[in-house]
Parts: sequence; structure tokens; C-alpha cells
Amino acid sequence: METTSSGQTTRANEQSTIHGKIGEWNRRYNSNRVLVNMVDGAGWLARRSDLRKLLAGCDYCLNLKTLDQLDAIICYHLPPKFFEVKARPEVRVSQ
Repeated sequence: METTSSGQTTRANEQSTIHGKIGEWNRRYNSNRVLVNMVDGAGWLARRSDLRKLLAGCDYCLNLKTLDQLDAIICYHLPPKFFEVKARPEVRVSQ
């Protein structure tokens, strides 16, 4: 989501709410969903209180220099069943 400086407080508050709902979902359904945030601008440096809210309202906060960590984050949180290789089932054709 692109934000302007006037929308940064709103964005940080919205993200905090979303992060809370993800936590509720995880507790209710015993899942392992996370919120990954991508911050690519320096505008947050001028609004440090909003940046702190933004960092507290997500599980991972990446920027252009740390974007390569996204693969590891995904692999860490995906259930093991997505990494299992299973043989294709045989199809029996009745004649």
C-alpha cells in the first residue's frame, strides 16, 4: 500500500488492527499466519512514532535491502505438507 506522510498514522493503526486479527485467527484455528510488511521509503524516518507502531504491528518488516529474506520467512511458516513430494496416484480404468 502506498502512503503519503498524512496517511502514515492511519496506515500504522490499520496494520496494528490487522496484525491483531491475524493473531486471533492463529489462536482460534491453531495456524501460523504472519504479517510481512514491506517498507521502501525514507518518509517513515521523519515520523518515528508511526514507524514504531508499524514495526510493532507486524511479524516481519522488510525493505529493499532485506527483501531476500522473504523466501526464508515463507519456508519457515508453511506447513511441512507443502514440502513433501508424493507420487502421483495411479488411475485405474475399468474395461
